[in-house]
Amino acid sequence: GTDGTFTGDIFAPKISEVTAVTTPTGDTTPNYTFSSNEAGTIAYGGSCSSSTTSANADNNTITFNTLSGGTYSNCTITVTDSLNNVSNNLTVSSFILDTTAPSLSQVTAVATPTSDNTSSYTFFSTLPGAINYGGSCDSDNNTAVAGNNNITFNALAEGTYSNCKISVTDDNNSNTSDNLSVSSFTIDITAPTLSSVTIASSNSVSTLAKTGDNITLSVTSSEAIQTPIVSIAGQAATETGDNVTWSAAYTMTNSNTEGSVILNIVFSDLAGNPGSAVTSTTNGSAVRFDKTVPTLSNVTIASNNTLYTTMAKTGDNITLSI
Repeated sequence: GTDGTFTGDIFAPKISEVTAVTTPTGDTTPNYTFSSNEAGTIAYGGSCSSSTTSANADNNTITFNTLSGGTYSNCTITVTDSLNNVSNNLTVSSFILDTTAPSLSQVTAVATPTSDNTSSYTFFSTLPGAINYGGSCDSDNNTAVAGNNNITFNALAEGTYSNCKISVTDDNNSNTSDNLSVSSFTIDITAPTLSSVTIASSNSVSTLAKTGDNITLSVTSSEAIQTPIVSIAGQAATETGDNVTWSAAYTMTNSNTEGSVILNIVFSDLAGNPGSAVTSTTNGSAVRFDKTVPTLSNVTIASNNTLYTTMAKTGDNITLSI
């Protein structure tokens, strides 16, 4: 009031809530807005505080000091004007601060090596939310559920990928998980080749074979391959090897066809890329199979005896003509 000499203020500021803290929230320093009809000094009560201590005669947005996870239902605000009139005690609407971030774990890694350049990957998340990608991998799958999540990476070039990461930001509180490192994997889309293919027989003449002789194919590939499927003389061979160097063997039988021994090699690399089937050697080597027992068409014997060629005495020569 006034008596004509001075003006006095006996009215306390009036304050009211404008924008409550979002609840639940994952923000440990949340904002809060209230209005005051007078300027003054802000005081805080309960579990909340702020570095903002001055209020305007208007809407006032404050940022609470860092809070830990939990429910906040006892926070209060007052404003004291310049004449020490204290406002009503404004109770901040209760809010929940949830700082629990999703937890991720790998379920199914990308097969490696693989020829699929849009590879699938499965991970588990404890909470639903938005998927974030890091490193060289990305995907159009951007939403995670609470449980197993199967994603398909966008097309990748040939090579090894060891820096791919995934995180999830939960829907309710914007808490982000730790990065989940995707196990390293290799994409291989190049078909393998055989750099060396030779054939030889166990016969004393390695280019010839008879029944019972072993035929051996020696194979060297341009990269590691799966166990090849090899046939020799049209029959399945027995393969051994170390992924790059292979040996295939077959024992010839009377049922095999005579002539040049045919071969066939079907193979794929470890990623599943098929190579072109090989039916000839790289050095021109070959083996001819002969199972026919030889016969003598004409065999004669005679003596040089001067009287009878069918008789011989000491000193006569016997001649066998074949």
